[in-house]
Amino acid sequence: MKREYLVGTTIPIVSPETRCSSFGRSRKNFELMHRAGLRIVRAFCGYPFADAEKQIQQEAYKDFKAVAELYAQNGIETMGTVTNDSQYMVDNTGAVSCVIHAPEWMGSPEEERYYRQLFECCKFMAQDNAERVRYWQIGNENDTDVFRGRLDPEQNIRWLLTAARGIKAGNPQAKCITNLAGLDKLGQPGKTHSVHPAAAEMLERTFCIENSPFDIIGLDAYFGSWMPGRPEYWHQYIDDAHRVTGKPVLISEWGYSTMQRGEPRPESDRNRHFNSDVCRWKDWDAPGMEKWMGKDHTEELQAEYIRHCVKIFAENEHCIGDLFFQWQDQERCWQCGEPDCPSECAWGCIRTDGTPKPGFYALMEEYNRYFG
Repeated sequence: MKREYLVGTTIPIVSPETRCSSFGRSRKNFELMHRAGLRIVRAFCGYPFADAEKQIQQEAYKDFKAVAELYAQNGIETMGTVTNDSQYMVDNTGAVSCVIHAPEWMGSPEEERYYRQLFECCKFMAQDNAERVRYWQIGNENDTDVFRGRLDPEQNIRWLLTAARGIKAGNPQAKCITNLAGLDKLGQPGKTHSVHPAAAEMLERTFCIENSPFDIIGLDAYFGSWMPGRPEYWHQYIDDAHRVTGKPVLISEWGYSTMQRGEPRPESDRNRHFNSDVCRWKDWDAPGMEKWMGKDHTEELQAEYIRHCVKIFAENEHCIGDLFFQWQDQERCWQCGEPDCPSECAWGCIRTDGTPKPGFYALMEEYNRYFG
């Protein structure tokens, strides 16, 4: 039994934003989290300052601190995520475009001052939250084009190292993580149960260097939906990531959606840019996608999937924790903005009304079996 194992999930969020929802702050939410034996949640930490003089803190950052404090008061640790520079997602016009998260005053990734400001922001965040946050995820799935956003591969490496070194400067006791999406392009089929070549190069230049600021390698994978395969593929993926980095492995994201399809889009709305064909067709039967065991996505199938995965994580010697994605369903898809898109709306083990799905009970039973 892994007593120090990081049993976790994501905070319930308001989508397409990443701030904590009202349910995520409720007594009912904490009761359910305690029943499931959760010890840690992942929350996105926005860039802290609204101005170049660093006198005005952004509201999203202040909310992150308040949420981390609330969870600490309820006996649950927070893993902070340094928000990506940019990513492809639904924008304020309803289109899918490259949305820039870094404040304009920081400059652009082509400028030296941008990296100085990034370092100082991360140093401040780590120092300001030293009593609340031990673990910091640096970016999210920076091995894929969707989450690299406007950064080219060289800028991406520099961004990851600069942010992690800033965190360490602010709190030398902090543990830095970065996580792989497992796919170079979201929703593209291929061999996905090992570290792909572009990810391996990224890791070699961030983890396998002298005085690397990274302590843990994070892995995201959705075998049987976003990726071909089945839960058993985790065995090779975990072992391969440990071999490449020499670091312990955290499963940063894993799960199974309970929605097979939504209402079809009008034909006139299909021929624009989407991150994947799941959003385009609002269906897991979209071209290039797979379904675990060939079955439509359902709540019952999610529960079965959960039981398979937790056993694999518990028995792997390199795995030090997992964060189930995700705790509660989202009301809208962050990728396309639709309320019935299977791409992002139904990954929760809790429904939007706060009632548990069969997956909650599976998660609760398996977490308590192996880590209670």
